[in-house]
Amino acid sequence: MIEKEKTEKIYNFNKDKMILRDFLAADRTHLANERTLLAYMRTGLGTFALAISLIKLFDTNFTYVLGIIFIALSVISIILGIYRYKKINKKIENVLYK
Repeated sequence: MIEKEKTEKIYNFNKDKMILRDFLAADRTHLANERTLLAYMRTGLGTFALAISLIKLFDTNFTYVLGIIFIALSVISIILGIYRYKKINKKIENVLYK
């Protein structure tokens, strides 16, 4: 509860007092947030491609288990990226559209 109050105070900007520089900074932050989401997606898809390659190209139990682990890591990476994007995007919207 205390942590939420601190966060609300940090992002409690008065939109009327913001100048153009502040709005542009918020836009850059929004674009950086999208870029970070795409990096998480790229990492997840790359890890997924590695997992499928390990499973299909090599025919040992070790590479099969390693492939399954990489599939799980790719799913976790994509889900973590989406979660982080939504969390940061909500904070940005609090600044701009309050």
